[in-house]
Amino acid sequence: MADVIKNMKIYKVDELDFKSLGECSDYAIELIKSYNLEYKIPSQDERDNIILKCIKCLLEVSPDIAGHHRKNIWENGWKENMDEYAKSNDLRSLVPKYLGKYDIQRLNGVFIIPISHDFEVRLV
Repeated sequence: MADVIKNMKIYKVDELDFKSLGECSDYAIELIKSYNLEYKIPSQDERDNIILKCIKCLLEVSPDIAGHHRKNIWENGWKENMDEYAKSNDLRSLVPKYLGKYDIQRLNGVFIIPISHDFEVRLV
């Protein structure tokens, strides 16, 4: 995949990617620019494989349904982050463990391949 990525056009997230949320403040625009969030768009074949992988995952594994019944899991996850932060005093330990879990993301309904460090964390 590294060879494929090397030959793909590089895009950057900008304020227009947030237009569906309303107008961005000057502060938000500068923040978006400073993060330099780069990504590539997969080829049609890669996109098809991504969709197939998603379908297989949904058919093979029953997705967790959010709700009150998962409150203990939510609290335990955040307690883990809090305990880690108390030991390290590192703000990165407060980032939820599920962010950055996948190498494919979606931006405005399109699958993308992030190439910037901490793409998902910074985008959120």
